[in-house]
Amino acid sequence: MREVGKNQHPPYWIAALKAKFEGDGPAMDRAGFDEFLAGYAGVSDYPAAIFPDELIHAYPDAQVILTMREEDKWYESMMATIIHAFGSINKPGPMRSMAELYHKHLWDNDFAKNGRARFREHNEHVKAVAPPEQLLVYEVKEGWAPLCAFLGKEIPEKAFPRSDDWLSYKQAHSKGA
Repeated sequence: MREVGKNQHPPYWIAALKAKFEGDGPAMDRAGFDEFLAGYAGVSDYPAAIFPDELIHAYPDAQVILTMREEDKWYESMMATIIHAFGSINKPGPMRSMAELYHKHLWDNDFAKNGRARFREHNEHVKAVAPPEQLLVYEVKEGWAPLCAFLGKEIPEKAFPRSDDWLSYKQAHSKGA
């Protein structure tokens, strides 16, 4: 998510969100994605995860990795990161505008009520739309082996990275901090 801001991509994702959910503008296609994603080998996280149909259609030969995790752990992580940040950072700007759109359209501005159901719906939807031979349903705890096998790469000598990109945010905003 933060990479979206660092790379000045919010206006593109805002346009894509408005096209998808509000019928405002052309639907995203290969040319639309290539306008800001050319040169990238892959996408992950929000807001890209909101567009499985469009991305699969735009890049029909792409491999799709659906990263799974236990629903309760996902919910807790979302509450401690994206949902917390959305509720506590009111600084106007493109990242805020983008977040407002996807919070509105993904969980009707009520993550506590709708988040879990949308999580399950999303996972099932990706499994349904991705070509089976191009889909890896993956849990990070599985490590390198299934990921490398799916991508046709050798397993690296180094240990699988186990880091939390949001750790400093969580520590700074934890109870009592």
